[in-house]
Amino acid sequence: ELIHKQERNPHFKEVLGNIAESVSQGNNFSEALQAHPKVFDRLFVNMVKAGEAGGVLDKVLDRLAKFREKAQRIQKKVKSAMVYPGVVVTVAVVIVYILMVKVVLSFQKMLDSQKNTMPSLTKFVKGISNFLTEFWLATAIAVFAIYLGLKSWLAAAKGKAVVDQMTLRL
Repeated sequence: ELIHKQERNPHFKEVLGNIAESVSQGNNFSEALQAHPKVFDRLFVNMVKAGEAGGVLDKVLDRLAKFREKAQRIQKKVKSAMVYPGVVVTVAVVIVYILMVKVVLSFQKMLDSQKNTMPSLTKFVKGISNFLTEFWLATAIAVFAIYLGLKSWLAAAKGKAVVDQMTLRL
């Protein structure tokens, strides 16, 4: 009840209120936690249940708190470590786009003035440059659509499973 009164997050405050009410009605603490599976996972609930059964609930809760704090620190480190590659990839994509739209366009005028046949790779790069120049709005919409599609796929169970499997292999 004391933690419930001090909590600022309205959703978690409601969860804490439900837990306090459930315990005051005579339910076990683990049963009260089990009613909120989105907040307290099965490991947490089962550890609390074991602590209640063994009479060492205080020690179990202390260990769970330390475990959660350590997991949060690791998660923060991973997120901050992923910022740098994300920035590098974003900058690289912007630079390639600028090169394709501005630099290749200026070379294209010079190459068009010559009567020589261009190599296939040069024609391919020229085609990409023309596409990005002429259909910039469609390109932006396609990139945004791909982003939204990937985001929703990663939110689904199958997408998470594939990413987790790839992460474990890496």
